[in-house]
Amino acid sequence: MTASLFFNGGGQDIDFWRTWTLQLQTGGYHALDANYPPLFLHWLRLFAWLNEYLGIMSHSDWLVKGWTQLPIFISHLYLLDLVGKELTRQGLNPLHSSIFWLTAFNPALLHNGPVWGQVDMLPFIPLYFSVVFAMDKRRAHWSWPLLAIALLCKFQAIVFVPLLCGLSLRFPKRHALGILGAFVAFAIAFSPFMISGDTVKAFKNAYINNLGIYPYSSLNAANLWYLVAGGSMQPDSANLLTGDWARLPIARWITPSKLGLALFGLLSLIIAIAATRKKQLEEVYGLAVLTVVCFFAVSSGMHERYMFLAIPFAALWVCKSKRHLWWYPVLTTIVYINMNFVYPLSGNNGAWNLISICVLLVLIVMLAQVIFNQSITASNWLAGIAERSPLSPYLFSLILWTTFMSNEIRLEIKQYLPVVFGNANTIYISSLSPELHQQDWGELKVDSNLIGGPLCLREQCYQRGLATHARSIIIYNIPNEARRFLAVAGLDDESQNGEVEFMVEIDGNEVWRSGKVTRDMDRIMLDIPLLLNAKRLMLRVEPLGVIHSDHADWADARFDR
Repeated sequence: MTASLFFNGGGQDIDFWRTWTLQLQTGGYHALDANYPPLFLHWLRLFAWLNEYLGIMSHSDWLVKGWTQLPIFISHLYLLDLVGKELTRQGLNPLHSSIFWLTAFNPALLHNGPVWGQVDMLPFIPLYFSVVFAMDKRRAHWSWPLLAIALLCKFQAIVFVPLLCGLSLRFPKRHALGILGAFVAFAIAFSPFMISGDTVKAFKNAYINNLGIYPYSSLNAANLWYLVAGGSMQPDSANLLTGDWARLPIARWITPSKLGLALFGLLSLIIAIAATRKKQLEEVYGLAVLTVVCFFAVSSGMHERYMFLAIPFAALWVCKSKRHLWWYPVLTTIVYINMNFVYPLSGNNGAWNLISICVLLVLIVMLAQVIFNQSITASNWLAGIAERSPLSPYLFSLILWTTFMSNEIRLEIKQYLPVVFGNANTIYISSLSPELHQQDWGELKVDSNLIGGPLCLREQCYQRGLATHARSIIIYNIPNEARRFLAVAGLDDESQNGEVEFMVEIDGNEVWRSGKVTRDMDRIMLDIPLLLNAKRLMLRVEPLGVIHSDHADWADARFDR
């Protein structure tokens, strides 16, 4: 799991986590403008406090992703623990079970969490206990508060409400008491927002405003409405009837949004009724899986990840019901492929180096077992440790996570250390790590243009510099002895018809503006003097008109002393 962190995370989502952390760091809960339930935001608040203590602002994707994934690691390990214990209760060795190993290295779980950086696994533990406690009279009153905690982690946990309603009819008085506990859980979770005076705003952002934020029949989700409406991001209010049928009074109800809601409502009612009759936990696990699949398959506005929670419950289901074993790999495959519609696997050299090492280890182990008939006892030895000390897997993962985070924090702090010229009189900014960079399209390129070719302005090519795309902000710490900032600005020769404006700010004050720049204009030479105590350089590129082909270069950009 820790190794998966080295893959490139989902930039936009990690930008959200980073932005919210910065808002909490600079202005507390009052400054926060986030559309997530509060428990995850409280976790980011702890991260903001850590940043304040260290005197940094987290700009590294890997640092932000590493922090957000710790609860996901714990949830994944706990699922693996549950699977191992259930297999052991059945007299099976978990290390000899395909269910155990598919759970440990489940591609859907790893891709969603430590690879992509999503937190869809957050509500699993409270949902698991909510379902289990609902069937136990002594603990039934905890079921609804636990569901509330799941909702305070991820709004998608609401799909389990019909299942829990059906289970609640077993012990209605106990569950009625639990509903009061659910309100208490919400009050406690929102208490920091109550103190800051932002309760209504935080609640609306987390739950109400999210209901219509993506008015599409499908948002990269391969489901009923992707099939019927003709692909992704089709309007969910579109009339599905055509010709004379479209003029019928009933036509306004024949839309993905209304039909999807009706279908899911009907299926939820069927699941709730079935829940009143199911007596075995394995049957309830099956209903939990079915609930999530129904939600994803027939509802409109589904994202590519919204069938994710079927995976952990499928693992528990097939442990208890071997005749349903085939559902686990099938659901894993479907969920993994759906996520790849939006976010295919990608990584830097570090990630692929780790994969290369794993390939070589696999080769060595397979040679030992297949050719030389040598058994590998390490797995049995590790299993023995885990059996004697149940917390050891969690401790080991925490040590690996702490090592990863310590290295990322070290790299983050390194960016705040003053840059020195040494024996040179020039420092090219392409040799420095930016404190912050954001752009509307593509990635910041160093010493090449946006498509990987040379930096060229009006047929003059440069070996050093930056290539970006408007709208763009790039921030650097200024070396202590720097006295001038020099660069050549313009739209790269490979740009077609861009139109932008370049700006330079020093310590928040604008010191230079290019005016309108087009591809056929000559190069612009910059030579900006720096005050003795100048600290921060900001390079901005703003689009003028339509954002298209705005491939902007800061060629030969450097500090001189």
